[in-house]
Amino acid sequence: MVKRNEVMNLLVNVCPSFNEKWKEHLEDIWDRESNLILYTDFAEFARHLTSLAASESFQELEAVFNEIEYLLQQGDPFVQEAVMVGLLEDFQNGLLNIGYEINLIEKYFKPETKKYWTSLTKFWNGEIPYIDNNQ
Repeated sequence: MVKRNEVMNLLVNVCPSFNEKWKEHLEDIWDRESNLILYTDFAEFARHLTSLAASESFQELEAVFNEIEYLLQQGDPFVQEAVMVGLLEDFQNGLLNIGYEINLIEKYFKPETKKYWTSLTKFWNGEIPYIDNNQ
């Protein structure tokens, strides 16, 4: 099982364009031991993914979404939840905020990612009361 302290190394490895921003982010974050630090890391990574999509820099997205799928399948419960309501939700909101045509990015999603992405959309549209892995 993938633990929270392993997640960002996996994502940075498959998304080298994030490396400099990651280094800057690490300089700004002083409490790496916080249980919730992964959410802060995901917010930064989601902003980067949004900028990649906005600039039509899709080269790394297939590898990124392969890794996200892996985290949803092999992450511990905290990691799985953080990916869903941290990373994916932040990315979805970032795309919506810039008026990005979301369906253009969905072709990179694997089955679990697509399921959670759809659940997030349904939740925010008021179609379901909460998000879980059975929806």
